[in-house]
Amino acid sequence: MLTMKAVLGFVITHKRDDALKFSFCRGLFEFLFTNRPEPLLVTKTRSERQKRNRAFATEFLLPADALRERINTEYVGEEVVDDLAAEFGVSTYVVEHQLQNHRIAKTVPL
Repeated sequence: MLTMKAVLGFVITHKRDDALKFSFCRGLFEFLFTNRPEPLLVTKTRSERQKRNRAFATEFLLPADALRERINTEYVGEEVVDDLAAEFGVSTYVVEHQLQNHRIAKTVPL
């Protein structure tokens, strides 16, 4: 029986803190939910696997329920999106994505 000592390591090339955290959480998903002893890649592809790790990272860093607690209007401006991104340490894209996908609010430019 062949046994391997598991070694967990991540190689992340992002320099911005928000992008680094997002990539780390995507990798965490792969580590937690994949049982294969092979390198697990986080890429820009649109495969179902990559979609799942993006969704996990988004919800892990910015839970939709937390947004619902903070927003009670149909529309939010860029300033609100910026403030939420800063509060949760994510990019504005992640905030906009959660707002849209969970139908919490629509974003409008100032």
